[in-house]
Formats: sequence, C-alpha cells, structure tokens
Amino acid sequence: MIYVTNFFKNKHNLRLIIGALCAANAIATFTPSVGAHEPVYHPYDIEHAMTSDITLDEIKNMIYSSDKLTEEEKALLYNEALFEDILPYVNQSEQMKFMYRAKFDNLDVKNIGPIMYNIIPYAGWYPGALSSNLYVKNYDINDEKSVDTLSHEYMHATQNLNCYPFFYEAAAEMYAHEYFGGEVDSYRPTIKMLEVLMEIIGSEPIKQYIYTGDFSMIEERVKPNLSDDEYATFMECISEELGPHSAERNEKLISVYQSLYFNIYGTYMRNDQIISHILSNDSTLNRAYFNDRLESYYISNSKAGSEYHYLEPISEKENIFTVEHQL
Repeated sequence: MIYVTNFFKNKHNLRLIIGALCAANAIATFTPSVGAHEPVYHPYDIEHAMTSDITLDEIKNMIYSSDKLTEEEKALLYNEALFEDILPYVNQSEQMKFMYRAKFDNLDVKNIGPIMYNIIPYAGWYPGALSSNLYVKNYDINDEKSVDTLSHEYMHATQNLNCYPFFYEAAAEMYAHEYFGGEVDSYRPTIKMLEVLMEIIGSEPIKQYIYTGDFSMIEERVKPNLSDDEYATFMECISEELGPHSAERNEKLISVYQSLYFNIYGTYMRNDQIISHILSNDSTLNRAYFNDRLESYYISNSKAGSEYHYLEPISEKENIFTVEHQL
C-alpha cells in the first residue's frame, strides 16, 4: 500500500496511467460507429482534427458548449488574449491540434475532496494527455486561491506536456500570472532560472517549445554558444525532475548562463541590470515574458519618491538573433 501511494504521489506516474485511459477514450471518440446505418462521426474526424487549424471561435464554442462548466467557469477559461497568442504555435503541430480538440471537448473542473487527498496530494492537478478534467483541492470558483490553482492547471491543459518539467511547470505559473492575474507562489526557484534564460535567448524559443514540443530553437540559441561540457550540464539541469535539489541545479545553471551570456553578448552577465534584479529576488521588478500587452518595469526608491523604469518588451531580444545581426 505504501508503494502504491508513493507511486501515485509522482505526477508523472499519474499522468502516464490516466493519460493512457484518456487517450483510449479520445481515440474512440474520433472513431466512426458502425451499424446498420452509415457511420456516424464525431464533429471532427481524425484527419480534420490533426490538419485543420483551430480558430478562436472554435475554442470558444468548445468551452461554452461544455455542460459540465458553470457560466463563471466558461468566462474564466475562455481567455481570448491567451488563445490569440498561443494558437499560432498550437496550429504548427498536428499532435497539438488533435489533443486540443479532444481535451477541450466537454471540459470539467473537479474538486479534490478528502478521500482523494492521499492519492493526489497537490493543491491542483491536471492528468495530462487528452484529459478534459482539471482538479483543484477544496475547489470554490469564488475563492481567489482556488482560481489561481485552476488557472495554473488549465495552463497545463494548453501545453505540450512532453516538455521537460523545468519548462512546463515554471511556464504554467508564469502564463497563469500574466493572463489570469494569479499570484506567482509556486516553483519560484525554477521560475527564476527560466526568467534568466529568457533574458539571454528571448521568450520565443520557450513559447515554441511549450506549445509545439519543438526544442530546436532553444538548442540553436544555446548549444553553439557553450562548450560541449557546458551544454551537457545545461541539458542535465533542465532534464531532471523538479525536487529538493533546485539550489544545486540553479548554481550549475547560473555558471552555464554566465558563459552563454558572454558568448552571445560579449560582456558579463553580472552587468545586466534586469538579470541582477531577478537573481536578487527584487520584488520591484515586473517583467512580462509571454503577454506583450503588459508593461515591464522596475521601481527605484529615493527621497524624491518611487520612480518607475520601463523596460523594452522581452520580444526585443529577438533582434540579437536575426540573420542580419549575425552577419
């Protein structure tokens, strides 16, 4: 019994089992029924589900047609700004388009009650794969903490969960903050390291990876600017499961980042003011990485009062990686 409980305390193991069940159910959903009459297809057959681009209207219709969601939940989950930003990435992947049409069909938010506490010991949980269910402990749509947890788990439902946990957990918390206004109160050490990485290589490679599963843009910007040993350390750090060794992992990553920064920009990372704010846990830094509608700034305080220093959008980092610049 102890072994079984420990097995289920690992989110990856839970996702493997429930994901397999959800996948079987979803494939059945897209399979025609055969009887005395012509086959009856789901509104999206497999070919359509994989090849046809998903539109904002389609996402909205799927969310609002769920008979398991309340009107408040539908209004929350259909975040138009979010889908405007992520669908261009999702539509690059046939796998992701198929998964979206399966999981967004009849979305549901479920409460993790006392009976399930020992099996799912988390504030929230998304089973992964093709599941349409989002789980929140002591769920209450009118409770701010519940909504924060729900928005984090909902971000997992939008992601390609084949990504390394280093990326998908930190990104889920950051996306929930930037698009739903939730507090960043989980995975802080990992978020800090992801923020520094994006200050160096930009956020575009992360968005590409999180929503398509394509790691190539991260590799293209990191690997050529590190030694073989440094790149191996980088891959080791981002590949490991999140856990109690984050401080040791972060020390290794900072060392790698220093080399990466110098080799790209020709100067020392310690001189980068924004990265210094991040590493010192400066709460006056308000930096948007995924939602360009938000302003980025940090605050300095003096006898004259508080002064806001506005920053260029993180998207400006892309300029350093243009072909023209490299030539």
